[in-house]
Amino acid sequence: MDEKEAFARDIAAEAIDLFGYADDLPTQKFVIAFDVDGHLIDIENVSMDLYYQALKRLFEKHKDRKALAKAEKLLNPMNGGHEWFAKNCTGKGNDAFLETLNANIASPKRPINPEEFMELRLEVERKVVEFVSPATVFPDIVPMLSELSQKENIVIYFVSGSLHERLFAELNKTGLIKFAKSEENIFSGDTFTTKATPLIQIMQKEGVDREHIIFSGDAASDMRAAKATGGRKGIYVIGNVPGEDKGGHKARFLSQNGADKVVHGGKELHGAILSRIRDVRVENLMKQIYCGYDRQNKDYMR
Repeated sequence: MDEKEAFARDIAAEAIDLFGYADDLPTQKFVIAFDVDGHLIDIENVSMDLYYQALKRLFEKHKDRKALAKAEKLLNPMNGGHEWFAKNCTGKGNDAFLETLNANIASPKRPINPEEFMELRLEVERKVVEFVSPATVFPDIVPMLSELSQKENIVIYFVSGSLHERLFAELNKTGLIKFAKSEENIFSGDTFTTKATPLIQIMQKEGVDREHIIFSGDAASDMRAAKATGGRKGIYVIGNVPGEDKGGHKARFLSQNGADKVVHGGKELHGAILSRIRDVRVENLMKQIYCGYDRQNKDYMR
C-alpha cells in the first residue's frame, strides 16, 4: 500500500466511524444469509439422534447386518456419531445426503432408494419440530437479528438444508420468521443440492456483488458452499461455533474448510458481521478518495 492509499484509507475509516454506515455511499445494500439448525437453533443433536434411530429401523427392515454395524459405528452418539454426521451430512440437499448414506453406510447390494429416503427424512423432520421452542434459540441470536433487521440497508435471508415443512415450522415456533421480510427470503433444502445455488440466486435477486453478502453457518459444507459461488474467493463466510468446542476442534475444521472468520456464539457473530460491513464500506470509500486524489494529483481532502 503506497502513502496516498494509506492516507485515503485512514480518512475513509474516520468518516465511516464518524457517520456510521454512510448510507449515501453507492452499493449500500448488504445481504446477510444465515444457516438455521445448529447455528441459530439448538436442535442439531436431536435431529442427528432421530436420523440414527430411523436408519437403524430401515436397515433392520432390510435385514442388512453390515449396514446396521456401520450405522452403529458411524452414527451412534456414543461412538462420536454427531461429529461424523455434522461433517458428512449436515447442510446437504436430498440427493447429496442420500448419496452420502449409500456410499458410507448402506450395503452396495441393498442401497437406500430415493422413495425410502424421502419417507425416512420426512418422518425425522416432522419429529424434530416437536422439540423446537423459543427456548431452543441460541443465546444472543434474537437481539442480533432484531438489530440487523431494523437497518434499512440490510436484508436478512435464511438458507437451511432442512426441508420446507420443518424449516418453516421451526422459524414459526421460535419466532425467528419475523426477521425475514417474506417467504422468498427463506430457502429450504428441498429446493437445492448445495447452498451455493441459493446464495447465487440471492445475489442476483438483490443486485449485490460478492463483497456485499455475508453467509454464516456452523458446518463445513456451509463454508465450502460460500466459496463455490464463483469469483476468486467466493463470498465472505463466517463459521460459528455456538456450543461447546472441546480443544477447538470444530473451529479449526471450519477454518480449514474456508471460513474467513470463526466466532463462538451470537454475540461474537453479531460483532463479526458489523465489522465486515465496516471493512467493506471503508474499502469502498477509500477507493473513491484515492481515485479523487489521483485525478487531481493533489491532497484530495484540502
